[in-house]
Amino acid sequence: MKRAEQRGPTMQHYEALIIISSRITEEELPFVVDKIFGIIKKNGGTITKNENLGKKKLAFSIKQSRYGFYVLIEFNLTPEKYHAIEKDLGLMEEVIRHQILKIREKTERDLERERMLERSAALRLQEEEKKEKKMGATPVSTEKTEIKKEEKAAAPPKKKISLEELDEKLDKILDDDMIK
Repeated sequence: MKRAEQRGPTMQHYEALIIISSRITEEELPFVVDKIFGIIKKNGGTITKNENLGKKKLAFSIKQSRYGFYVLIEFNLTPEKYHAIEKDLGLMEEVIRHQILKIREKTERDLERERMLERSAALRLQEEEKKEKKMGATPVSTEKTEIKKEEKAAAPPKKKISLEELDEKLDKILDDDMIK
């Protein structure tokens, strides 16, 4: 007997992003999510993560809905049952869109790496804030601002021209062009 056969059917890890119609109320949302869980469990899947991302505005109207409740579900399932879940989700009236992706399940090592990256980013941000405090609140490009102030002071104030004077100047320019 082969090793894979001894372990039983291989489970794949999937992530489903489901948009539920805003026609249902927030009180009804848990019942719809439980119905989705039932579909996954009926097909032999086990749910590993469930996250309600809240009500969001859709980029365009889908089935006469401008808003939808976004739900993210991660689960393990045999690849043979994938199409059954796709079909059942497609038939649910409450679900206006869904997408299921096969993903790699995060190991403890991956989670630790993410935590370390978050900590290092936070430390870098703190260091940058300390440097800014040491430098003070003065702008970095003080020379440029001083030059601009000098240019403004050197330029003569502009004289406002009335519409009549403007018309006269335009007529003069046009007459000079026609003579030549």
